[in-house]
Amino acid sequence: MSDRPARPSPSNGLAEAQRKLDGLFESKAEAERIERFIVDEFVERNRSIRNADFRRLDPATVADDYLRPRRDLYCFAVVNWIRKIFIPSLRGRIAEGMLVFGLGRLFSSYNDMGVQDRTDADINVVVADSISAADRSYLEKRLKELKRDLYEAFAIMLDFNPAYTLLRAKDILDRMRSRDAELRRSALRFYKSNERSVVLIKDNEALRETIFSPARSEPDSRLFENFLGLREGISYAKLRSGVEQLPILLDGGGSAMVGTLIGSKPFELHCRRLYPRDKFVSPPDWVFSMKYFVNRAYDYVGAMRCIGRSLEEIGFDPARGGELDPDYLYLRNAHKLMLYLQELVTLAVGSYNDAACDYTYISRGRFMRFMEIHAEKFSRDFDGMVVRSGLVSAGAKKRYDMLKQKIKSKKRDRFLELSVKERALLPADFACETVYRDAKKCRICVPYSWGDLGYFVFSSIASRIGSIVDEKLVPRLPYLGMSAEDYRRHAISLRSC
Repeated sequence: MSDRPARPSPSNGLAEAQRKLDGLFESKAEAERIERFIVDEFVERNRSIRNADFRRLDPATVADDYLRPRRDLYCFAVVNWIRKIFIPSLRGRIAEGMLVFGLGRLFSSYNDMGVQDRTDADINVVVADSISAADRSYLEKRLKELKRDLYEAFAIMLDFNPAYTLLRAKDILDRMRSRDAELRRSALRFYKSNERSVVLIKDNEALRETIFSPARSEPDSRLFENFLGLREGISYAKLRSGVEQLPILLDGGGSAMVGTLIGSKPFELHCRRLYPRDKFVSPPDWVFSMKYFVNRAYDYVGAMRCIGRSLEEIGFDPARGGELDPDYLYLRNAHKLMLYLQELVTLAVGSYNDAACDYTYISRGRFMRFMEIHAEKFSRDFDGMVVRSGLVSAGAKKRYDMLKQKIKSKKRDRFLELSVKERALLPADFACETVYRDAKKCRICVPYSWGDLGYFVFSSIASRIGSIVDEKLVPRLPYLGMSAEDYRRHAISLRSC
């Protein structure tokens, strides 16, 4: 089994479309004809992807059927629109003196499994220091028009922010040399983490060398900080330790900061005090961040492999008899499950909420709806991904099967003996029936629900991923160049969890 990731490559059909499009462009066809060609290709190919419904969604092939074709198609549309329509329409001196590269999940070479329907297109535009204020204002206006055009033509959202999307080389170098240690470190970490994985949409060798070369001497451990570590903003390490809460978009509209996050230290301690695990009792509200607790961990490993690090150098055990480390295979299978669930969220939830759909998390409410509305198929698919892929251990599988059977048969054999004070600590929306109560104690019956099964599985995944991070990835950071002080900060933060 190969220890190297496969770089994304377009399908044969898109390769032929690309040859035809290149021929049109080289023959100096009118912009309208090129635009029509790109749109027609996109609409025709996207129809087969968008026509997917839950009944056809196969977790074993979701990446091949939907996620990779969508990534290839989105890249085809965005890159060609920028190269063949947008840039040729700019003033000549501006077009010549700019560097444009794509990054993030849509473009990054470490993403070997594709993208969801709601994935943004992230690009950075770097211009020469000599650009005039008028030209910069003109380019900023044109980039906003590009954002509008891409959304109107393909419903692809271009992530445009003047604070980082459009910068002079001097702006970037100033950040890399800033007296503000966090700003300096953030800039160096960004360019260190992205140089080997970006797509060069419009190259400018001088500008590219200017902005990426200062970060090349940074240690490879910067990638851990970028994907998982104690960096600015939301991160795995901060969420897990409870330093930050998870921001989400709600299905019914609006947003929230989540304190009921599976895998976070404060919530885990809260659950241990109130909900007996030996009885599979789960809280009435929980959220699991698929993005930060699984996707980002897999992306870190992929990004490290893209810069030439082997799985063993990252922290996994050497392959034995052609088989990779079970921890790596577990991480990959967990990532596949998250991609399946994220695609399901876009189909089942996103169809009602349009652009407001947040597919980065699974909640108790979402999980129960999937189980109740699509019971037979979702249950079968979930079993396949969780049990047969080894996302619950052999011992946990027995408990998983037992819990599932109790839920299906609506068993009423789960009782808790609590003091009156302990009962008062349970949330008002905790589902239970009082069997007996006196002045000092009470006995309650807690019905089983699909929410219990989801909590059991995602808690198991969070725990195993945490072990992989703590026991495999973090111990290797000093060998990847992390300073003793930074290593101590990360080790203490994660160990406290």
